[in-house]
Amino acid sequence: MKTTFRITSGSVRSEILVWIAASFAGALAAGSAGQDPITELVSDRTAVERVYYDHRLGTKPPFEKVLPAAEVARLVNADLTRRRCWPRFITLKSRALKSKPM
Repeated sequence: MKTTFRITSGSVRSEILVWIAASFAGALAAGSAGQDPITELVSDRTAVERVYYDHRLGTKPPFEKVLPAAEVARLVNADLTRRRCWPRFITLKSRALKSKPM
């Protein structure tokens, strides 16, 4: 005997909504979706800089004295500014090259 399984569109929609809500709640609980993107970038950059610092040889002052949180935030903001300016620079450079006679 063959049993047919019928899915109504309403049940599929509700299952999808429940799945999305559970995924979002899990992300918030983990803290990844609840943070400011700049804060995440600063913490990522701090982790990378700490690895570089730990691999340096010789006597070293504490990491927090060498690279304070404000300096890491300044570096992240400088990187973001460069990323925003780079496409414009490339566009202007390509226009200048196109307008030059060969």
